[in-house]
Amino acid sequence: MAEALDAKWIATDLAKRQTIKKGLVGALVLFLALVPFGVTSPYFYHVVVIAGIFAMLALSLNLILGYVGQFPLGHQLFFGLGAYTAALISPHTGGNFVIAMASSVALCGLVGLLIGLPTLKMKGPAFVIVSLAFNEIFFLIAWNWLEFTGGPDGITGIPYPSLFGLALKNKTGLYYLMVILVVVVAILNLRIMSAKTGRKYLAIRENPELAQSLGVNPYMSKLQAFVISAMFGGLAGCFYAQFERFVSPSVFGFDYLTMMLVMVWVGGLGTIAGPIVGAILITFLHEYLDVFGIWRWVIFGVILLACVFYMPKGLAGTAASILKRIRRRGTSHAD
Repeated sequence: MAEALDAKWIATDLAKRQTIKKGLVGALVLFLALVPFGVTSPYFYHVVVIAGIFAMLALSLNLILGYVGQFPLGHQLFFGLGAYTAALISPHTGGNFVIAMASSVALCGLVGLLIGLPTLKMKGPAFVIVSLAFNEIFFLIAWNWLEFTGGPDGITGIPYPSLFGLALKNKTGLYYLMVILVVVVAILNLRIMSAKTGRKYLAIRENPELAQSLGVNPYMSKLQAFVISAMFGGLAGCFYAQFERFVSPSVFGFDYLTMMLVMVWVGGLGTIAGPIVGAILITFLHEYLDVFGIWRWVIFGVILLACVFYMPKGLAGTAASILKRIRRRGTSHAD
């Protein structure tokens, strides 16, 4: 009898949690849908869209860093490669976003595969250093191949993204496209991590030797995650190029990796919501701290150190821990 009551209580508790989650998701979707009706500032939309682009970037880095435990120091390579691919293809397709997106994602996936095949076999800091070296190679190509990439001046006049023959030139259309892309990337991350593939990633992160003894191939799983994260990075780069309508070699810069790292750590490493929250927070901080010039990077460094020492699980992880404590107290009072 007691076991039946416990099972019933657990089922009821799970049902309540699912209802709360669905309600929160529904409220969030409604809020995002209604934002254009309440805000008219072009500057606000620009910052929000940039935050969405960084959210995709942070999610892509989080997949390989937060869930697999590999640290690619040159992950901004895929952002830059996706951006340049879209910049070079878009003028010939009238800005067709589907073609630009497919090309950027496919090329970044292929390059990720070619880089990952040899480098993911390396141990220790070798993978970190070699991934940075590959990024420097692409940076030098973009900087010196004047006829193809425009060199230091970059590529200008990139067409706005176009869907079904309609160019998304207004802020509302670009905003909604950004929201759709972030939601798709977040859902794909969630599906990956809730499936058997995600459990393999976590097992490798915690103990590669033990995971291998249980039949998991660490090398192939790392390679798979690396390629997927490269494709997500390419998607972010593609949208960035068509949104800003300008691309230069700076997209391969270390600043982008720094931003991604801060966003992932502050938001919550190894979570889905964390990188998104971190991207929104850090993007707005970056804009409002711009008055400090180069010193804003010092401020970001302090924020990162504070999170590492006082919130090692990030904002999302800390919030989850607080909610668990509240639930435990509620359960103990109920008993």
